[in-house]
Formats: sequence, structure tokens, C-alpha cells
Amino acid sequence: MSKLKSPTNSKYNISYSIARPLLGLIAVVFFVLMSFGFSSKRSEKAPPPDSTNGGTSPSPTDSSVWIMRSDGAKYCETGSGSTLAQGSADLEAAQIAVLASKKGSDGKMHAQVCGGSRGSTNNYLINRDKLSQALALGYSEVISSR
Repeated sequence: MSKLKSPTNSKYNISYSIARPLLGLIAVVFFVLMSFGFSSKRSEKAPPPDSTNGGTSPSPTDSSVWIMRSDGAKYCETGSGSTLAQGSADLEAAQIAVLASKKGSDGKMHAQVCGGSRGSTNNYLINRDKLSQALALGYSEVISSR
């Protein structure tokens, strides 16, 4: 019978003792880097700050008020949710003038699961005397600016 070389009797003994922890370290680094890489692909782009007045968000005055309603957007459903233009059209059809509009958030935490609500809102600045009409359409008043 021929004698087989074993790792303990050869020059490979040192490389095995270094390679095993090194492979473990490489695996950990790989998974950490991959998690950062994939998390950036899942992150959502922030909407533009405002679509009607050049990026500034006007403060409500005594004669105006911000209202909001969920846009209905869901995770993993590209194109879901209503746009600011669609909401403006609904308000204007009810004879409510839109002074400004912007995307917002309901301020709540939402599980990031497919089909789950994203918590994004459509916010509109309207005249205060039209608030009761907007509330009847399903909008709610924004108590504090975000």
C-alpha cells in the first residue's frame, strides 16, 4: 500500500490553519457588502419637495390650511397610488382651489412588505373656508407641518 499524504504531515498544514478563518472573514465581508448593495436598491427615492411652486413649501396663513389624504401607494407595486395632479383635479371638481401641493408622509411606521401601505400622502394647501368640503371628501387637516 502506498502511503497517502495527510494535511498534518505536509506543507499544507499552515495554509489550512490560515485559510479557514480567512474564508470565514471573507464570507462575513461579502454578506455585509451585499446587504448594503441590495438595501440601496430597495430604498425609495424621495419625491420632489413640491410640484406647484418651485420647491418651496408655503406656510399656511389664517386664510389657508394644509389638508392631506393617503395616496394609496403600496410596496412592490410600481405606479401605485394617486398623483398630486389627480388629487388636485378631484378638489377642483368640488370647487376647491388648490394653492400648492406636495408629497408627504402620514408620520407612522409601516412594515416594508409587498402589498403594504407606504404611508405616503398627497398634501394640498387650500383656502380655510373650503376645509369642511375637503373633510367631506375624505381629506384631513394637517395639524403641524412636517
